[in-house]
Amino acid sequence: MEYCPVTYPDQFNQEISKNKAVHIYFAQATPLVTYIDDSCLYLKEKKCRICSSVCKTGAIDFNQKAEKVEVKVGAIILAPGFKPYDAKLSDQFGYGRLVNVVTSLDYERLLCATGPYEGEIRRSSGRKDRP
Repeated sequence: MEYCPVTYPDQFNQEISKNKAVHIYFAQATPLVTYIDDSCLYLKEKKCRICSSVCKTGAIDFNQKAEKVEVKVGAIILAPGFKPYDAKLSDQFGYGRLVNVVTSLDYERLLCATGPYEGEIRRSSGRKDRP
């Protein structure tokens, strides 16, 4: 991960922090393994293969092909949810324009020990708040 030159806003952390093309989806992901996403320069433009040259286990294989597998299952669980309010689509509350306006999902990621500030409460200036 440390050698990957690609960085982009981390969707899981509400775009508060950055991700690389080679990363772990989130800290409690199962299985807890790294993967290469669609932002990879080699997958997009056939440029850069730094990750495969520095991978100590030789686990990166850019020659793999997608395959369709039929699986027999005993049950399927459908868990419909709800559609959260997307504050980016409205200028009503100043989200994205005013630094201290955050959504509940942003705040959840900020408070989480696996979030961008590792659970520390910080102001937009970066200063830590006291508990």
